[in-house]
Amino acid sequence: MEREGKAHFGVYRVNRVALLILGLLLVAVATYKFNPLQKVMATVWHSRAQAGVTLQGQDVSGKDAAALRQIVQGMAEKYSQPAVDATADAAHKGAVVPDLSAAAVDVEKTVAGILQQPANGRASLAFVEQPASKTMADFKEAPVYAGNPAKPAVAFAIHVAGNQMKVPEMLQALKDSGVQATFFVSASWAEKNPDQLQAIVAAGHEVATRGYSDTILPGQASAADLSQDIAKGLDTISKLTGGAVAVQYYSPREGQIASAATRAAFDKGLRTVMWSVDTADWTDAKPEAMTNRIVRDAKKGSIVLMHPRTNTVAAVKDMIAGLEEKGLDVVPVSELISPRRYVGAATVSQH
Repeated sequence: MEREGKAHFGVYRVNRVALLILGLLLVAVATYKFNPLQKVMATVWHSRAQAGVTLQGQDVSGKDAAALRQIVQGMAEKYSQPAVDATADAAHKGAVVPDLSAAAVDVEKTVAGILQQPANGRASLAFVEQPASKTMADFKEAPVYAGNPAKPAVAFAIHVAGNQMKVPEMLQALKDSGVQATFFVSASWAEKNPDQLQAIVAAGHEVATRGYSDTILPGQASAADLSQDIAKGLDTISKLTGGAVAVQYYSPREGQIASAATRAAFDKGLRTVMWSVDTADWTDAKPEAMTNRIVRDAKKGSIVLMHPRTNTVAAVKDMIAGLEEKGLDVVPVSELISPRRYVGAATVSQH
């Protein structure tokens, strides 16, 4: 009898320990919002989409996996797209039009993502991507004037150099609109305004370079001088940001494109980026006139040149609103010229 009593007591203690461990696991799942285990558990617990969950703007509240699968399969035909090869830019000698990867909707991953959404969550389609057979890597030194015309987005290329730059005001306007841009910074300006450069980085915007000097003209300078100027610009930005910025793009001063400049940039691991739409804000154009012209002229893939000037800051919110009404997302240059088909979409894998 004594042995039997001890045996039952041992089982009771084991059960208490097991319950304690299970309780701790449940607390951990509930406490850490982004815990991978919580996501797994959410998939198990949510057999239906939570109230208010949407997919591409469509309400899918209360739908079970089978119903969701049918909805996603219906969307797959619309959103799945073939690859588009990078090609020579017919409008600009020596330039390249970026490639786009093939994109196929991953139905099961999309359904799982919907079931993981909390109430009122916004789910997105998940894609499996496959690169085009010819990519930008095949056009090594070629500059880029625009993204692929099949991509429903535009990029703001904000050039910062000289005096009277309203960078804090521009950052606030972009923040108010929830938009990220690419700042092409003159390193000599950055040396005089390190706090503003750091504010650009802190706000999550992309930093690119115009080289160091505000006086060197790429169309007239030697290859050696251009190489030195670009290298000094990169070194200065790195020092001022503590190495936190990985610069990918270069744009020549005054848009003076030259093979020596694109080659010097390529040698430093940079792609030369130009633009296809110009605000001409340096002419003191009125904000309303600038907005109307940019919204009218911008199209899929456009790179919009601007400066952080008073008139541009006054126009940028309306500009963004008008572009979005046209179905164009405003994104950094890196996103615009990347092979990703859809801005903000999840890429499940890339083969």
